[in-house]
Amino acid sequence: MPIKNLTDRNTIKPKLPRLGVLRKGAEKPDKGPGEELPFFRFTSDNPEIVKAFYDVYSQEPKAINAVLMHDTVEENFPTWIEAWDASGMLFRSDGEYWHIWRDGNSYKKDLIPHTDAPGQFEVGRLEIIIPELLQQGFVGTVTVLTHSNHDLRHISSVLLAVEKQKGSLSGTQFVVCRVPEKISVPGWGDRSDKRTKATKHLVKLEMPTSIFSVAYQLTDEAENKPLQIEENSSEVSQRHWSENMNNRRFVEDKLAELNIGLDEFFYANKAKNWDDMTKYKKKGLDALRAAQEYVATQEGEIVQDQLFDGLPIENGAYND
Repeated sequence: MPIKNLTDRNTIKPKLPRLGVLRKGAEKPDKGPGEELPFFRFTSDNPEIVKAFYDVYSQEPKAINAVLMHDTVEENFPTWIEAWDASGMLFRSDGEYWHIWRDGNSYKKDLIPHTDAPGQFEVGRLEIIIPELLQQGFVGTVTVLTHSNHDLRHISSVLLAVEKQKGSLSGTQFVVCRVPEKISVPGWGDRSDKRTKATKHLVKLEMPTSIFSVAYQLTDEAENKPLQIEENSSEVSQRHWSENMNNRRFVEDKLAELNIGLDEFFYANKAKNWDDMTKYKKKGLDALRAAQEYVATQEGEIVQDQLFDGLPIENGAYND
């Protein structure tokens, strides 16, 4: 029999050992965060797992094969607002309520109204199984760690779309990529009150159709079935990612312009600057229309669904 509040099904969650972490940044210096990298950096407490990973992938991998373990978005990709200090986590919140917080030398779990704290940040942890590690005998998950709200929205929306279509995300295959994209960021110096464009290497999920094949099921009947992966699958994933980049970059640049136009529009609206509102609304809509016209062509179709996910578009037209 399970022990209540310890081993019962309402308390425990299905979980495999964590093999390592895929990080977006370099190692942290003495002060401040590490600089952003254009590729994933894999870390693990087990040197053998690190070697196994880099035996398959390059030293600067930009595309990683992945299989999801759990059924729902929330199980595969928990996202939180957290605050930490040198001793550990201060609290974990969904933005409305704290779910866990430190009280003296212990943690408490309950729901209390959220209170902002200095240094709090958004974080998402995508739990994936990397087939090539499983093939080498390392059973467990790898955490894709991100603090970017662009990543949080993209990953959540793609997973939700697939979950709604399939009913479950368990066993779903993805390629997790780093993709350069121009996004709107806060200005600095003389432009501290405005937004500006900067190129960041975001995390994107791509669903391959024939890049690699994984015979993977979390059932007792499938326990002894071997994992089937096509030869050089990671190389094929890298090539697939590269071939789509030209298409993606054009549309993503236009969508970045759209986001900046919308951001500037809202800032102008707050300041009651009607001339700027008109200018930035036109700028954003022109960028969106250019992107829509491009994805309507044959070569652009491959990126349409992913790139326009979440935008206020109805029947192919921007709802302004």
